[in-house]
Amino acid sequence: MNRTIRNALLATVGALVVAAVAAVAAPDWFARNRVFAVLAIAVAFWAFARELFFGVVAEDRYGALATWLSHDRDAYPLAQVCIVGRQGCGRADGRKLRAELEKARAALIDRGVYVARSDWEAVFDAIQRQTYQVSNDDELFRAAVLGQLGLGRDFVAAKLAEPQPEDRRVLFRWLADGSVDDDAVKRLGDALELDEAWALDFGTGAPWFLFTAPNERARALLECARTRLERDLAAMKQDSDGDFAETVHRLQAAVTLLDAIVHSWGGDRAGLAKAFREHRAATVDFYGLAQPVWATWLEARLLGAMPPAEALARLREHLPPLAAAPSAHAAAAPTLAALDAISSKLLIGNGLTVRSAPGGLQLIALPSQPNADFI
Repeated sequence: MNRTIRNALLATVGALVVAAVAAVAAPDWFARNRVFAVLAIAVAFWAFARELFFGVVAEDRYGALATWLSHDRDAYPLAQVCIVGRQGCGRADGRKLRAELEKARAALIDRGVYVARSDWEAVFDAIQRQTYQVSNDDELFRAAVLGQLGLGRDFVAAKLAEPQPEDRRVLFRWLADGSVDDDAVKRLGDALELDEAWALDFGTGAPWFLFTAPNERARALLECARTRLERDLAAMKQDSDGDFAETVHRLQAAVTLLDAIVHSWGGDRAGLAKAFREHRAATVDFYGLAQPVWATWLEARLLGAMPPAEALARLREHLPPLAAAPSAHAAAAPTLAALDAISSKLLIGNGLTVRSAPGGLQLIALPSQPNADFI
């Protein structure tokens, strides 16, 4: 029985008991105050009847139930009209709808409800369940951001055993044991063609290699990046495409960081750590982690030999808080509460009327005539 109805019933019974005791124990007092006694009993009965025949379900709870029912239309066809469509239920379909809701309640208790999780939360959940698999660079970087670089140990070893572009080999070697092939870094930086479009691809290693030490080619690359940024910012005023805007945003973050690095070559390194932190904040995302990972590689080179796992785990501070997923059964509680409220009114009235009300949906234990063509 619904808790509110149970409390109202207890209050009504209590009022009747008090009135009966007063009538027997103090008949003179009861006779003098019978008007007030009858009024009190009437109010108690009215409150009980109101709670018995009327009720309100919060919009979010009703919506959660409607969404859950709509995911299995074949199993709950009548509920699609009566509950999801908010059309209520007539007397002829009351028993059938109750049967559907009983089946739905059993399913909710057995399976719970789907708990929506963000992309990062899904990765976090898989790591917690020890089912996370690393099969590509993005999955490796995501594990590293969440402090689990070790999960990609076999993937990194396999990549090092295969032919790889040299910049990727530099990165994987650093991820494996923290070592850096300085000769390869210098050679790849010197070989970078500054007038090529891919020279400003900060999701690769070569442009970052140029900034490991003061040199004129790095300054020239920074000027190229500034020119590209000015052009793209102007173009973005006419092009609101989201992907293009993200590309410009990442280029702007890289230019800001590289400008700080070049400025530090004059001897003022005070703002360098802050510049790297701001670059991380601007570029850490579920997709496209290569740029902040390469920037972290350069940060470790310039600001101290920090172990790769520790360096990359600092990127997590720029993610929203991650917590373990709530139990699917615990998450079903609001949905079950809405279902039970509907079932109780349906049982009392052998039908149901649903109306909008302040704060939610009003349920009335009276049959209604649903419109099956409401959609």
